[in-house]
Amino acid sequence: METIKRYQNRKLYSTKTNSYVTLKYVTELVKTNTLFNVIDNKSKKDITALTLKQALLTIDIKPVDVLKLIRGK
Repeated sequence: METIKRYQNRKLYSTKTNSYVTLKYVTELVKTNTLFNVIDNKSKKDITALTLKQALLTIDIKPVDVLKLIRGK
């Protein structure tokens, strides 16, 4: 499972690639069914759901596909 750290300056850092990544990178992880979690570096809280919401807003996706993602089909 890949861990991505989110810093206070809103930058995302992948511990797998040892580099900063973008929300587009997160959407690619979703598309490829790669398991990952996003952790706030300061508070150590799991903020994966929040980051996924932000990532979904950045991509052009059909409403039908959003429903499939939500329903897990």
